[in-house]
Formats: sequence, C-alpha cells, structure tokens
Amino acid sequence: MEGRVTKTIKVKVRFYAKLKDELGIDEISIPINERSLFALLRKLNTILKDKLPEPIDSLIENTLIAVNNELVREDDLKDLTLNNGDIVDIMPLPSGG
Repeated sequence: MEGRVTKTIKVKVRFYAKLKDELGIDEISIPINERSLFALLRKLNTILKDKLPEPIDSLIENTLIAVNNELVREDDLKDLTLNNGDIVDIMPLPSGG
C-alpha cells in the first residue's frame, strides 16, 4: 500500500468592507494541506479567532464567498477543492436601502 503524499498549497484570502475593517487586514496568504474550501475556512477561524467578531461558521451565513472571482453557493462550500494560487474573497452581504 502506497502512502499518500499531501502537498501543501498556498491560497490568498481577501477580505472586504466591514470584515476587512474588523480584522484590520485586507488579505492573508495561507498554506494549507487539505484542499477543501471548508478546511480553509476552519483554518482561518483558528488563525483569526482573536480578531473575528464571531466564529467563521456564523459569518458564512452573512457573507459572499468567491473563488477566483466566481461566487460559491453555500451548498458547495464543503465540496469545493482549492488549487495552489487560488484567490478566495470573503465579502459581507450588501445592505442598505
């Protein structure tokens, strides 16, 4: 039985609007071993836990997430696979009136 080699990839995460202001950063590059978007969000929760206004899982309900400029539906978050160099944008939902 061959061992499975896990290759680390690097993903850029960009934050927008109120979330960017609350975190005090506009982007972060993160090396990850698991290639799923959901795993990236869990890692973000660990890295930014002291800066996040609420756990990232709760924020997902009030944000838009795009990978390489394509919006990701909430149903697809757990299944989406990331590649080296991907850009993940996390944006609060638009509000106003």
